[in-house]
Amino acid sequence: MALPVIADVYRCAIESHLGDQHMANVIHVEEQTTTSATNIAQLVSEAWGADGGFTQFQTSDYELDNVHVTKLDGSSLSIDHDFSTADHTSGTQSGASVPSNVALVVALGTGARGRSHRGRIYVPAVHVSFVSSPAAHWSSTFIANIVDRMDAIRGVLQGSTANADIVVASYKLAEAFPITSVVARRDFGTQRGRARV
Repeated sequence: MALPVIADVYRCAIESHLGDQHMANVIHVEEQTTTSATNIAQLVSEAWGADGGFTQFQTSDYELDNVHVTKLDGSSLSIDHDFSTADHTSGTQSGASVPSNVALVVALGTGARGRSHRGRIYVPAVHVSFVSSPAAHWSSTFIANIVDRMDAIRGVLQGSTANADIVVASYKLAEAFPITSVVARRDFGTQRGRARV
């Protein structure tokens, strides 16, 4: 399926691995100034790997590899950027993580109903200490902290010279929608279909 044309929106695949298991998170970033895919890639890597981001909950065996960015203008070439300028290139928790296919799911709402108006982000390689006891779901403290971390990531993007933000992009409607709510789901999620970009 061809990518849609959505003005000022970039498709950003955040590539990472845990051991020999490779995974990717696909987010969409909208910028309010004239910038480049290279600039967006660097901003996303620095926001994702910033102090106060998701890495503080992930095992140190988890590594951030690359951000693969495509501007959704129908003609630009994709570019890649590593995490060398980020505060963290891996998780910061010493010890075991949950299995590589298990992730916390962050639901992104836009205030409108339907599949085209909602998105999700996956947080993989979470340290086992953030699982509730008994191991039935994520701990309530962790869930609350994840929403704060998402706000911190978005704050880095919004405070940049590109005045960027994560949005929900509908490929069906070829339109992007601002996020109005962020909810971390209590139950374990699975990164099905995200193993390869």
